[in-house]
Amino acid sequence: MSHTDEMPLAFLQKVAGDLKDAVQKHLPPSPVVDAIGIDIMPLPMATGVIQLHLCETFAVWKFKPGTVNAIAAGKFCDDIYDCVEQTSFFYHQVREKGKLVAFARSRVGDAAVSLSQYNISTLVSSVDDAIEIIERNEGNDEVVAHDPVVRLLEVPSHQVMALWLYSASLAENRSRGLIVRGPKSILMEYRNKLLTSAEFFELLKQSGVVQGISKVSKNKPEKNKSTPQLSNPSDNKGA
Repeated sequence: MSHTDEMPLAFLQKVAGDLKDAVQKHLPPSPVVDAIGIDIMPLPMATGVIQLHLCETFAVWKFKPGTVNAIAAGKFCDDIYDCVEQTSFFYHQVREKGKLVAFARSRVGDAAVSLSQYNISTLVSSVDDAIEIIERNEGNDEVVAHDPVVRLLEVPSHQVMALWLYSASLAENRSRGLIVRGPKSILMEYRNKLLTSAEFFELLKQSGVVQGISKVSKNKPEKNKSTPQLSNPSDNKGA
């Protein structure tokens, strides 16, 4: 059965406490008439009008330096595992009354744990859908069937986030990638698909690095160009 990395209880309690403090600080006082419950155990730790549940927690990983350039040149690692490294960040799904409402990110620093982000986003439903896909494929996919650990792999250069499954018990082909966020062109073709390492690298090579917005000279503005409208990232379902 697939699983996430084992998390120390003290770590989860610290993140839950920081999340509780953040909600108390930033929400209007009227909805919060009692204590806010942060539930990281099967039974609630507290009760109140707002009861947040810290759910699935994934260690966040990234590519090692030089991997993006190697992929662009068609030089792929044998396995995703060979070209990634863990970051100091963790990703948490957050529920209220059983409903996904947000995600949180925490960071482990020098002997300290802190909440680094709390965001309401469509990303939570994408991650939840990916978890269901993994569960449905326990009897159909070799990696899923061999007790893989599930982590979150972020590839900012391609605006891609994926659940990365890794089974150390297999001799080869030990990884799968499951896209949870990316450009629309990638999501249309690869969402809900468990990708081998080779397939994952190939889609990144074909999609290419996402280029940033070019700078326009203040002295020579472009004419007949409409002003670009920036959207809220949480409203962008294709990213």
